[in-house]
Amino acid sequence: MSKIAFLNIDYSMGGGVERVTSDLINMFLKQGETVMDMFTVSQRNQETAVEFSKSLLVHVIGPLKSESEKQNFVEKLVDRKIDVLIYQADNMSIALSVLECARKAGVKAIGHYHGSPYAYLQKYPDAQHGNLAKILFSKIVFPFKKNKLKKFLTLSEAVVCVSQRVRKELKDLFPNHDFPIYSILNPLRFEDEEYPGTVKKNIITLVSRLEKAHKNAFLAATAWSKIAHQHKDWTLRFLGTGSLENEMKSYFSSLEIENVEFLGFKREVGRLLAESSIGISTSNCEGFSMAVLEYILTGNAVVTTDSHGGVHDMIEDGRTGIVVQRNSAEALSAGIARLINDSEERDFFAKNALSEVKTMYGADLFLQWKKLVD
Repeated sequence: MSKIAFLNIDYSMGGGVERVTSDLINMFLKQGETVMDMFTVSQRNQETAVEFSKSLLVHVIGPLKSESEKQNFVEKLVDRKIDVLIYQADNMSIALSVLECARKAGVKAIGHYHGSPYAYLQKYPDAQHGNLAKILFSKIVFPFKKNKLKKFLTLSEAVVCVSQRVRKELKDLFPNHDFPIYSILNPLRFEDEEYPGTVKKNIITLVSRLEKAHKNAFLAATAWSKIAHQHKDWTLRFLGTGSLENEMKSYFSSLEIENVEFLGFKREVGRLLAESSIGISTSNCEGFSMAVLEYILTGNAVVTTDSHGGVHDMIEDGRTGIVVQRNSAEALSAGIARLINDSEERDFFAKNALSEVKTMYGADLFLQWKKLVD
């Protein structure tokens, strides 16, 4: 049996990557696989935001920039007798260093690509800034970053994307290459029938880090400001923390909008989502939005931006939810208002989306991973 280890950029954080990694480790352990080691580039929090298996031995290895850091990592892989390393492959510089070290240690390295390639290749405007200079610069460096991405894919034994759409994005970027790119869905954190008897309330929920980059969380605030006073019997609820939180609170206060709630980061969001009626996503890009998946599993109708990545695997506009223009507060607020005013459409989207997700999750996720690990 292979001895498997995992590597995250910072396993102590509370984002989707960490939640998925924890769930994946638990899935392997339940199937009797040997997972004893967690490597992390850094550890910002003393206590992890997401609960990991207590049996893991954690190694903080640094950013793998210096030769001494790389050599130390190689020695740890050898000393711990690691056969397979499943590593977060969202940072190209770190991913290339991991591949170099794994090769020297004789370890099979499987890249777990949680995002969309456009998170790396492209900059976006956000709800507060046009970011024109950054967008223009990203166009200049695009070919250089694309070549770095190509190098990563060329050196990889296997890269696992978290959605079919991301796999397609990578394939479309390099149509003349047959890179070993696979798509395996994230494990489910809970089932759709886990919270029976929960009564739906007039709550709209955003589960997200409250940040600009990729998440564009302030868009939810600007969208809600356009319709909050007309729908005082509805509340916008934020589940998550981040650098924008205080600014968002001040923004609502300045507009005398009181029907908002900031509940912070929650390890378990299922029961809170089960009483919510509408779930929203403001992201510019997502590999496979765990927030959208959890909205669907808890019976929320979804309004999402037209983001790069895997949201389209779950949400088809007009059938399983509403898809609106990226970074448009007007479009997002219109989508929310449409669902507030039409409970039948909310039910229609919620049921169709749940059916779609159940079809998607028909395959055995562990067996898909097992084929790559062995």
